[in-house]
Amino acid sequence: MLIRMGSFRRPLPRSLAALLSAGLLVAAAASRRFVFEDITATCGIRFSTENGASAEKKMIETMGSGVGVLDYDRDGRPDVVFVNGGGRPGSAEASHHRLALYRNLGNHKFEDRTTAAHLNGSFDTYGMGAAVADYDNDGYPDLLLTGYPRSVLFHNNRDGTFSDVTVSAGVENLGRWATSAGWFDFDRDGRLDLVIANYVADFSWDDPRFCGDAAPGRRAYCHPDVYRGTGVTLYHNEGSGSATLLRRLDSRPPGGSALASFWRISTVTAGRTFSWPTTAL
Repeated sequence: MLIRMGSFRRPLPRSLAALLSAGLLVAAAASRRFVFEDITATCGIRFSTENGASAEKKMIETMGSGVGVLDYDRDGRPDVVFVNGGGRPGSAEASHHRLALYRNLGNHKFEDRTTAAHLNGSFDTYGMGAAVADYDNDGYPDLLLTGYPRSVLFHNNRDGTFSDVTVSAGVENLGRWATSAGWFDFDRDGRLDLVIANYVADFSWDDPRFCGDAAPGRRAYCHPDVYRGTGVTLYHNEGSGSATLLRRLDSRPPGGSALASFWRISTVTAGRTFSWPTTAL
């Protein structure tokens, strides 16, 4: 569903000077009422996520997929990329696209550019989330797809297409259930580094564990506590040319699992405040 913000129900006075002189700026701002309109049917976005629900009730089927906003063609209008879950290997959903890229045409209209941008395919993973950043500092946003059992990095070719550079960049995060990710320059070298939040450690498609009422055979989705927790994977951006290599630094604290992360830390030295990135899960 796409929602468009409409006009105010109670418009502000035309003269800002009169508003200020009357001392009513704060009161007027508080009186504004935003109106949202559902434009899904007319905007051109036709996306439905799949979770590949099965009789085995794999826990990954309970996790919703993500969405990213990026101006991938630098035309000044934010575009949208949706992430599709998919299904277990061999299922009908497993072969479906993991991404859906919609280009913003303006005037609340979008067009599907997934195939044209070379983002079509399953990429041999169950899609979870998306993280957008210009990791090679060329002025165009790149895209990371997180999922299980691998993550996929797409480099923006600056011509409306993307290339899969996962292997050459070294950020596949193979065998891990990556839920979300974020880009930040943790060592202040001018290059964005990557941290991936991993969920439980011992999930697999072939895991035979049963949750629910075993006597009548009523299977239920397992709680995360049934699995071992894990930590994050941190990649340092080495910045070695077009095929940027990222070195993996594992962080695996005992217990726990990660779904999301954010960063910032401030230090005070000689009366001056310096901001450095940090992580919080």
